[in-house]
This record gives sequence, structure tokens and C-alpha cells, in this order.
Amino acid sequence: MSRAPQLLACFLLPIAPLFTPDICKTEPQMHTQQMYTSNPEHQLLCITYSISSEFDSFVFIISTSIFSDLDETAVATPIPWNRWGPSNSRVFEQDCNGKIHLSGNRVLQVLPAGESDYSSLYYIFRMMDFSPLAEV
Repeated sequence: MSRAPQLLACFLLPIAPLFTPDICKTEPQMHTQQMYTSNPEHQLLCITYSISSEFDSFVFIISTSIFSDLDETAVATPIPWNRWGPSNSRVFEQDCNGKIHLSGNRVLQVLPAGESDYSSLYYIFRMMDFSPLAEV
């Protein structure tokens, strides 16, 4: 049996959620030829939450690199957003009908865009690369 989890750190977000956040994480991806395992220090977490039922959700894409250099004081004192957030995360507004998908260091955001002649609804796909090796 595994041991009980230990609290390693507490990170504060810039706004408090109204609902319980949805959290997902990148996982190793299986390719036809070989197994791809991303570096654990450069994976992504995705936290999606709303501040009100009347507004769209916010999506926080957070690099797991923030967890690699924790010291003992991180457990005792919550780390404020301005010390960890801007340099390790990106925040997007998410339409309530949109979706977010993570794969490796990439994020796919699917947003409804309106109606077309061929379909009652069409979508915009946004691909974002958060790899530390990505070129600007």
C-alpha cells in the first residue's frame, strides 16, 4: 500500500473559483514506432474554473517546472500568484462550449465560432506549443 500524500507547496491563484476546478495533466503519449515520455519537469497542468455561472471559464495552463525547485518553506507559506504565476503559466478565457486538450507540451483549444452554410456550428482550433525548446 502506498503512503499518504504529503503537501509539498501551496500556490495561490489570482482569483477565487466559484465552482470546484477541473484539473488535467499531460500524460506520456504512445506513438506507432516508440513510446514518447515527456520530461516530468516540463509537463503541463490545466486548471479550468469559473468565478460565476454567468461568465465563461478561465483556463490556466501551468508548467510543472514550478514544482522542481521547492524548498521547505513552500509548505508553511502559500506562494502568491505574482511570485510563480506570470513566469510559469498562461491564462485564457474559455467559452462554456469550448474544450481544452493537452498532449505533451502542446495545448489544443477548441472554440465555437458560429454557423456556416454547411453546418449549424463550426469551430476554431488553436494549437499552442509550451515546449521550452520551441522557437519564438
